[in-house]
Formats: sequence, C-alpha cells, structure tokens
Amino acid sequence: MKCFKSYLLFIFLLVVTVVSAQLPCSAGFNANGTDDFITVPNTDAINVQDTRNRTVEFWFKPSDITTRQVLYEEGAQVNTIIFFIENGRIYVGGYRNNADVVANRRFFRSAIGDVEVGKWSHVALTLEDTASPDLTFKWFLDGVEKDVQDGVQISRHTGDIAIGRNGGNMRYPESLTTNWVSSSVSGSTSETYSGVFTGQLSADYNFNGNISLFRIWNVARTQAQIDTNKSTYLTSGTSLVAYQDGDDIKYQANGTASIAATATANGSGTTYTWSVGSSTDFSNNANWSGTSPDVTKTQKVIINNSTNNPIITATIGVVNIGDLTVDANAEITVESGATLNVFYSLINNGKIVIKDGGSLIYHACNSPIQGLGTVDIQKITPTYSSNKFFSYWSSPVISSDSNIATVFSDASLIYKFDAAAENSDWVATSTSDFNTGIGYAVRSESTGGQLRTFSGKINEGAIEVDIYNTSNLEGTDFDGVVWSTSGDNLVGNPYASAIDWELVISDSDNSEIEGTMYLWDQNSVHIGENRQVDYIEYNATGG
Repeated sequence: MKCFKSYLLFIFLLVVTVVSAQLPCSAGFNANGTDDFITVPNTDAINVQDTRNRTVEFWFKPSDITTRQVLYEEGAQVNTIIFFIENGRIYVGGYRNNADVVANRRFFRSAIGDVEVGKWSHVALTLEDTASPDLTFKWFLDGVEKDVQDGVQISRHTGDIAIGRNGGNMRYPESLTTNWVSSSVSGSTSETYSGVFTGQLSADYNFNGNISLFRIWNVARTQAQIDTNKSTYLTSGTSLVAYQDGDDIKYQANGTASIAATATANGSGTTYTWSVGSSTDFSNNANWSGTSPDVTKTQKVIINNSTNNPIITATIGVVNIGDLTVDANAEITVESGATLNVFYSLINNGKIVIKDGGSLIYHACNSPIQGLGTVDIQKITPTYSSNKFFSYWSSPVISSDSNIATVFSDASLIYKFDAAAENSDWVATSTSDFNTGIGYAVRSESTGGQLRTFSGKINEGAIEVDIYNTSNLEGTDFDGVVWSTSGDNLVGNPYASAIDWELVISDSDNSEIEGTMYLWDQNSVHIGENRQVDYIEYNATGG
C-alpha cells in the first residue's frame, strides 16, 4: 500500500460527524412565471374570518428576484396578507381598510443578498393576539426572527387565496427606496415600512420558481417550532388548516372542521400517455396520445411499452414531470446534457436509462419510488495515456444493487479510506457491495473509456454519512510534500445527478466543514506516494 497514501484522500476535507443540509425535502410546486398558480377557494378556516392568530410559512427558490412576483396572497385591495419578491428582496406583511393609515398596515422586507436566484429560503409570518400591543406581527427568514412590530387584525377578506400569483386587486408599498426603517431586533438587517401604499393593481405578477412545504396555521407558531420543522413534511398539527402536497394544497373547506379538500395547480389535471409513435422524439406530438407534455409544467406522464421508446435529448434539455409512470417493458432514456425532474411520484415497472452526463432528480419527500423496474446509470471511465491510473467512484443505486465485482469486473485494485481509525490509511476492499455515500478508488487496467453501468433502485431522500476528525498516517507525497495530518474523509455523491457543494458548506448544520473539496484528477503514473497536484481544489470562491 506504499503507493497509496497522501493527498489522494482529499476528495472532501471534513471535520464533522454527519454531512447534511437544511433544505426542503421536496422541490414542491414548480411555477413557470406565466400560467402556473394554485387558487384556494374562500373558506372560513383561512380568509373568511377576522384573522388575529396566523402563521403562513413556506420554502421558495426563485428563478428571478428582480421583477415583482407574488408568492402568496389572501384578500385584495381592502384587507390582505401578502408575500412578494422585488428588486432582490422578499416583502412580507398585511393591511386592512385599504392600508389607509399607518395603524392599518405592517410590512417587512429582507436585506439585499438574503434571497438569491436558485437558492432555497424559508419564510414565515406570524400574527398573534396579544394583550399589549393588541396584536403582534413577526417575520422569520430561514428560521431566524428578523423583526417584531405592533400588528393589526386582518379583517374578513374574500376574493380567494392565491399561491404563485396575484389573484385580485392588490396594494403595494408605494416606495421601495424611502420610508423603510430598521428592525426592532438587534443585529437584524430587516426593515419595516412606514410610508403610503399604491392604489389597486390587478397585474398577476406570476412567480417563476419553486414553492415547497407551504403551510397555514391558525395559531402563531414560535420561532423554535418554525425552525425545527421547516424542512419536515407535516400533514397534521394544532390549528393546521392548509398544507402543500406537490402541486396540490390540502385545506379545510368552508364550514368544515378538518382538512379534506384539495386545490390543484392550474393546468395540472392533464395526463399525457406515450403511444406507438414514429420516432423516439420525446417532444414530438405524434408520439403521444394528444400532444406532448409541456416540459415547464409538472404534469402526469405515462410511458407505455412501445416499439419506439422516448428519449430526452440535450436539445430538449430539462423536462419537468409531476407524476411519472413507466409501464412494464417500457423504457425512457435521458441522454448526456439532459435532465429529468420528477416532482411528486414515480412508479417504475420498466427501465429508466440515464446516459453519462444525464441526470435524474426525484424531488418528493413523502412518496418513495414504487415499482419493480430498474434505473440504469451509465458512466464512462476517464481516458488515460496508459493503464494503472486510478479514478474515484461512488454508487448512485442502493448498496444491495451495486456489487463492485459486477460494475468493475476487471479491476485488480480497489481502495477506500478508513477515516474511522486513528492513523487513518487506505485499505483494500473486497468485491462486495458499495456502501452508500462512500468514495472508492478503482485502478484501471486499460487506457479507460469503458462503460460502467449501475443498475437497480436509485438512492433517494436524505443520505447521512458519518465522517471523522481522526489523525492520518504520517508521510509525504511523491514530490516530498507533507500530506494532511487529520480530518480527511473520502465520501461520494450517492445520487443520480450532480450535487451542489456550496449548498452543503453554506448550511448552518455543517458549520464545521472547512469548505474545500478535492477532486481527483490523476495526470501521471508514478511509483511511491501520489501527488497533491493530482487533485483539483474547489470551494465557494471557485477553487
């Protein structure tokens, strides 16, 4: 093993117990910015009441933060609760009696930089009936209280409830530059509005992005309750009157005592079925019973057994499907440069093939993948100038479906890094199954370019990997450079798509991660210790 110590172990430099991330367990409702929204009818459980106790909370991931986009609103020009994005900030609040005087309105906003394009953020607004003042407003971002101010009762307000757009004639702060004052919470960069409001504006202001784990409670939740449960899928709880299930809102209908009604996203009721077409083109209407799915929406799609199986090409790019069923003996292929997003449910009794460079992302948190089919994840080994080069691997399918001897039948040397032991070192592995989330170093006995297929049930949901801050066996690399002395772990991506390392290192649960990961990129064969220069370093600044 003399030839396998050193910086080769530096795929991730970590010093914590578990790698995790505070994110929603589902990508939720995917809004396209034009005609995707959810409307909840008037109900005395939400808007047809004088609201004095309320929590509205959800995750959102915007594709644009410049233009005005309404994420949630109930009411309209007279009495309102509303969340919207504009000019790099999120605005949260409510008003009554047309927002005519300061005492009848309360609005908050985040600081510039708190919300970002493509970044998940959790927001919550609470209204609480208090003795003094008469009512209190609080708002929270990512589980942290940002401001608390005297509130107002939001009087009975009909006009339906909208998620993803403005569904009525709404009023907004007249100025986004003046009459904003500092938060009452020490250290917070939030601001509250003291100015006047606009007249009635009827524009839809459709949201472009994702909303997940949306909930309405008729009680003011505490900071601890909001923060602890923000990433958890909840369907019950004290005074819960509405919750999100994919692109549906389950809610307590007017005159009822429990959650039993469903509001579905606009245009999400259609089912698209692949028929025996003339080609494999996923986007060709002739290959579907009707028209092909709108790839920007989250519809129901069924892939039947056919002489021509559908292929999602790089030209098509990203395909969003709400509920996907792959029938027995049917097959769908995702080519390099393409991505298949499945948001709510996946029943696979056939085969899903993901070519090298393609991605399959399953976003649901309350519906495990069903069916007896398989997913084939195809990867091509790197090409080398000669044999005996090493590459790093991790399995995207469950351990029992990822036998090393099957995937790498010709490999003579396979190692993993034993970070659990003091004086951590490389150890040879047998040809048993890959462990989920663990990285392996595999030596190629050729010049590479070989197809490796991981076939079975893909890993899904949260994957936790134990990591260790142990000492390493002392030594130097091939060039005499002293390698790291402690805290090194070889972990791997367990999913059928790429992962965002910056989301991992920026998460508060992973505050002890040093932040730089090291990607193996061996460029020469040599005797003795491998070299530090055979790694590419990457961190939040780009490496």
